[in-house]
Amino acid sequence: MSWLIYALLAPFVFTIVNFIDKLILEKHVRNPASMIPYITVMAFLSGCVLWVVTGFPILAFRDVAIVMFTGILVSIGTLLYYRALAREETSKIIVLIQIQPVMVLILSFLLLHETITAIQFVGFVFILGAAVTLSARRGISGFQFSNILGLLLIVNFVWSLSVVMFK
Repeated sequence: MSWLIYALLAPFVFTIVNFIDKLILEKHVRNPASMIPYITVMAFLSGCVLWVVTGFPILAFRDVAIVMFTGILVSIGTLLYYRALAREETSKIIVLIQIQPVMVLILSFLLLHETITAIQFVGFVFILGAAVTLSARRGISGFQFSNILGLLLIVNFVWSLSVVMFK
């Protein structure tokens, strides 16, 4: 049952991070692209700490290429995430970013040939249904989706691809 605590804690922490990011974008950094160097430096420092902690392993070229490519994917996704955050309410971003586990599940199924259990499929349907429902609003010509839905689908895809590749 400890998994339930982690499953609830992850979105909670990510929600706090989203609000902090929005505050930084509104009060301190006007251009979302200027956030990338800070994140890159922090990722590099984190990677160095992990390298030291694991005993300075020498990685094969293939592994280095995968790590670098996934880092590039994360940077692209982060830039698009900050652009979306600058244009939309944080509460909508939080809901739409929760599609990422669904995309990881789909990409793992397609690329790694992992099986999807019944409970994973039910969770997939609930998450996707909630995201679509919360991003749609009734307009004059029927239902309209949030302006940033497409952008966040790209963010989720890029981040999910990076997770699956790293696996």
